[in-house]
This record gives sequence, C-alpha cells and structure tokens, in this order.
Amino acid sequence: MRRPVRIKDIAAAVGVSEAAVSGVLNRSRSGTRVSDQTRQRIIDTARAMNYVPHAGARALAGSGSRTLGVLMPKVPLEGSRLSFGFELVQGVMDAAEESGRHVILFSGQLLEPEADLTPLAERRCDGLIVLGLTADSPLADWLAERSIPAVVVGHQGAGPSVQSLMLDNRAGIEAILRHLQERGHRKIVMPGAETRYLDGRERTTAFLDLGRELGLDVEVLAGAADFESTQENICRWFARVPSADRATAFVCFNDAAALGAACALRQAGLRIPQDAAVTGFDDIPPASFADPPLTTVVYPFHEMGRLAGEMLSELIQDRPVPEFARPIPRLCVRRST
Repeated sequence: MRRPVRIKDIAAAVGVSEAAVSGVLNRSRSGTRVSDQTRQRIIDTARAMNYVPHAGARALAGSGSRTLGVLMPKVPLEGSRLSFGFELVQGVMDAAEESGRHVILFSGQLLEPEADLTPLAERRCDGLIVLGLTADSPLADWLAERSIPAVVVGHQGAGPSVQSLMLDNRAGIEAILRHLQERGHRKIVMPGAETRYLDGRERTTAFLDLGRELGLDVEVLAGAADFESTQENICRWFARVPSADRATAFVCFNDAAALGAACALRQAGLRIPQDAAVTGFDDIPPASFADPPLTTVVYPFHEMGRLAGEMLSELIQDRPVPEFARPIPRLCVRRST
C-alpha cells in the first residue's frame, strides 16, 4: 500500500522548506512569508501529488476543522434508500453535535466510478462517513492510500484508518426465513436484489444458503429491487411458471420491492397473506401503512448513523474502536405474513 504524501515530500518537490509548505497549506503566518508564485507552486504540487492533511496532526496543532464529512449516494424520491439516507445522516448529526462538531454533506457524484475527489481534499474535514460505497468507486482506493479517519457504512474494509459498520444482514434474513417456515411456507422466492452493494450481496447469499440449510425451496429472480422492477419481475415469473409450482412467500430485498410484490400479487388475483406472504427489509414509513401492513426487518437507520458518528469521533482522537461493527436487526411481524 502506498504511504500518504507528506509535507516533506512536497517541500522536496518544490525546493522549499517544510515550514514554508506547512505555512501555505495550513494558512498560518509563516505561509505569508513566501511569494505568490511560490505559494501557487506549493498548492499546485500538493494537488498533483494528492496530498491530504492528516486530521489528527491538524488537531494536535490546534487547527482541526471540527467538521465531519458525510458522503451519501444519489437516492430516488421513493423507496428505502431515501429513508436510509435521511435518517442515517440525522443520526450522524446528533452524534456530531454531542462531540462539538459540524457536518458537511458531500454530493453522491463523488461515489461514482469516474469521480474527481478533489473537493474532499480541499474541504479538509477531520474525518469522513461514507454511505453506499461500491467496489468500483475510486473512493475505496482513495481512502486506502491516505491515513484519513473514516467509517464506511454498508461496506467492509477500505484501508488501515477506515472502520466498517454494517447491519447483520444474515441475522435479518434468518429471522424472516424461520418466521415463514413456522407459518408453513416451503417454496420461497426473492424477486430481485441490489448486488452492487455489499448489503445486497449479503442478503442474497444468506437467503440462498440459509434457505437450503432449513430445507426450503428457495429461488432468486434476476432483476432490480425497486417497486416497478419487482412488480414487473413477478408478473413475468407468474406468466412462465405453472400455478402448482409457484411460491407461497416472497422475501424482498427491501420494503419498496415488497410493496411492488404486493401490487403484483393483487393484480394476479391473490390475497395477502392467505394465498401468498410478503416480507420486506428496512421498515420504511410506508411499510406500516400498507394494505396489509408489511412484515419486515427493522433497519435502525438513526442508531446506525449515531454509531457511525461516535466511532468516527473516537478515530479522530486516536481512541480504539471495533474494527468491524455489526448491529443485529429485529423482525417486525405484521399482517402480510
């Protein structure tokens, strides 16, 4: 792993003292003693070398920003990820307020494969909380190459100074499958999954592995896990599968997908839960107002955000935190099963 760029590296490249570089980059008085031309050369060289000030060093020098950065992906105006983002960020803000810090929200564009990560370096946050990190995002390597305190929610491992925070997806899926098994279901389908995210891959793998361990007949349908895609996916599946071979329960990747599944079942003339059961994952607000109300796994959005904020505050102060935290969700049983 490449070590982070240091002030002495920039000083050697520009041909000036470390004090001059430190003064320019930290905007201290010593930085005013260099010419405008030299100052610009220092700034340009630091940017070209992908230099990022170490948050802990700035804090020791009394110049910490007292700011936490939060990156969250673009979210649709419906579905579980909208609730995921807003509630989780509110939890981060509550934790930040308790530690005397502020929160800056960065654009989801910084998580895209071709993203320019310069704004992250320029804002100089004391640490970062990242939501929705994917394997193809340049941010994973960017974090790995720099000693920036960070907590990644929903993704495992991105560097030595980065801690992971993920819900125990396997435990949530197991609770659903055991509940459905107790209700007499044997043929169970997951109508689509979001495998771009680690959460999605974990839920899908757990569904297949645990289903077989429990002696159930389980199947995952290819396709996305939003409302419309799930609705269409189930309708296509009904068209090609004989009635006798159809599932009696649908375990959906999230609540938005579960609401789409319920719509497809009603269009097919099936009753919920008498003819087919439906479960979700996340417990977004519409889940409890659905007809019938949705059985789902409760994702503690606010608590996860607060925990991420608390973990990051500890990292910034060089205090020990769990390398990989996995809160266990709970099953909320309603009338859809």
